Parts: sequence; structure tokens; C-alpha cells
Amino acid sequence: MCNLQINNTIPMSDRLSLIQKHVSDQSALERHILEAVKRQRAEDMVRADPDVNTLLIEIERTLESHLDALGKLAESYDAKTESVFKKAFTAAAGVVAGLYDQVRSEEISRDLRDDYTALSLAAMGYTAFTAFGLTIKEPRIADLAERHLKDLTPLLVSISEKLPVYVVKETVKENPEATVDATVGPEAVRRTQSAWAREVTESLA
Repeated sequence: MCNLQINNTIPMSDRLSLIQKHVSDQSALERHILEAVKRQRAEDMVRADPDVNTLLIEIERTLESHLDALGKLAESYDAKTESVFKKAFTAAAGVVAGLYDQVRSEEISRDLRDDYTALSLAAMGYTAFTAFGLTIKEPRIADLAERHLKDLTPLLVSISEKLPVYVVKETVKENPEATVDATVGPEAVRRTQSAWAREVTESLA
């Protein structure tokens, strides 16, 4: 029995179709990101780096939690997403393939860059999902999307703080004879993080 309450003039079938689309698109995207992150964790260089490995484990757990919650959300609306999901999964495969390198990376910084890009896309998906839930007057949808967005933002911050440090490490390692400065990691982090400083973001409000 469908427990969807009609609270506006959109026909129930159309509402379910819209919910199916949003749930399927987001689920397909996060499933592909999860698969890519698992492949990264199998890389020797990642397994040898506890800091990055821990971050990737946290990303995995977050995405798995999201997928479980999205599935339960679909079930709660009796939204049959299987056929829709297949189409979304195929479409997402092309998108994620464009984000992640097809060959195994030899640089942790490249893995982090790809993860940041993919998770940013997922975050924008939840931004749209939140707006969708509010628009059709379904707070359960809007609240879930907002919670999931809040799960992703600290992961994005963490990646953005780690990436400059690894770029410095890898540049020094790859250019041992060159005149390079191995101590600039913290300065690179400070400069790049300043772009997200409160006064900068508030000026856009």
C-alpha cells in the first residue's frame, strides 16, 4: 500500500515518477563512485598510506549508508525504481568514467582530485534533491537529502586539505634533483583553504 500523501495538485503517478527519477539518479551516481573508491583502496600506494586509506574507508561507509537510505526512501513511497535505476546506472557510468582515470593512477593526489570531483557532483545532486523535496512539499525527502549533503561536505573539506600536501610530496619525489621546496605543504593548504574563508563565502550571500 502506497503511503504517499497527496498534498498538492501533481497527480500521484507523476509524483512517483519524479521521486523515482531523483532517487535512481542519485543512487546510480553514488554506487559508481563507491565502486571507484573501492578500486582505489586496492592500490598498493593507498594501502601503504594509513591517512588516505582511513579517508577512503570513511567515504565508502558514507556512500553505503546513503545507498541504503535511498533504497528505504524509495520503498517507503512504493516507488518501483528497478527499471528506472538501470537507465540511470548506465548514464552514471559514463559520467563517472569521465571523472576517474581509466588507467590505475600512480599518484594519490590524482585519486584525491578525482574523488573530490565525483563527490562534488554527488553533493550537487543532493542540493537539487533538497530543493525537489521542498518543492513537492515532502519534508522527508528534503530532510534526507540535506542530511546526506551534510555528510559529504566534511569529506570534501578533508580532501581539499590533503590534496596540496600530496602534490608537494609527489613533486619532490619525482624531481629529486630539481630545486623544489618540500616544506610548502602547509602554506599550500593555507592559501587554497583561504578561498573558502567565511568572509569570502558570506560575500556571495
